Amino acid sequence: MNVIEEKIKYLAKEAKKRFEELDLLNNTVVKREQHSSIFNISGEDGLFQKLKESNIICSQRGKGIRVSFHFYNSLEDLGKLIEVISTYKKTN
Repeated sequence: MNVIEEKIKYLAKEAKKRFEELDLLNNTVVKREQHSSIFNISGEDGLFQKLKESNIICSQRGKGIRVSFHFYNSLEDLGKLIEVISTYKKTN
């Protein structure tokens, strides 16, 4: 269980850092020293559709998009997510 917990914490920490760099997080989340592995990132319907087209599992929540990480996710998964978001932001 410790291995699973540590991996999820690591992915969440890396995701938070990358989401902060892209200005995708609410300020209250940014100020948290540690955050869960579930994120509600800023994004409208166009980004949501692009993520789904890229086979990234996510859901719309309010004015954002919910993404989360678990043991079976990897840094490569996070990298793909960041790449899709970055590409989308550059073209829209």
